[in-house]
Amino acid sequence: MKHCTMKLALAALAAAAFAPLAAHSADAPAQPAAPRKIKLDLAKMSKTIRTAWAVKLLQNPEDFKGDIIQIVGDFYADEPEDEGGERRYLCALKDAAGCCTLIDVEFRPREKLSWPKDFPEEFTPVTVNGRVEVVRDGKGDAMPRLADAVIVRQKK
Repeated sequence: MKHCTMKLALAALAAAAFAPLAAHSADAPAQPAAPRKIKLDLAKMSKTIRTAWAVKLLQNPEDFKGDIIQIVGDFYADEPEDEGGERRYLCALKDAAGCCTLIDVEFRPREKLSWPKDFPEEFTPVTVNGRVEVVRDGKGDAMPRLADAVIVRQKK
């Protein structure tokens, strides 16, 4: 219950903080394919502002569809659920206090990488940037995923 209350409070904060920002619209023209320009860089924001943007990304992934964004969090991989299934690569975005995961953002690397040698050690901080896609979870809810992602390793 505490987690839900925190999400509602963050949603209210995000709604108030982003109401005057008209630059982030689903009607905005698509970015050219090259050069790759990051439209939203959560890695350069304070923890509080990063949290508000992460909540907005979680609640309205369609608003970011096609945008190149950069996120920062802890890297980990999900094992395939069945034989022949795909491994999922994720970045866990933390809340402002750094204690709780707000959202796990799946990403698909731009280049063909070999697991595990080409990936960061699991549960280490990373920065990932990529183009936002909107996918549906098992309940039909919209979730963001970064396509054509580039992983930038960070030191602890």
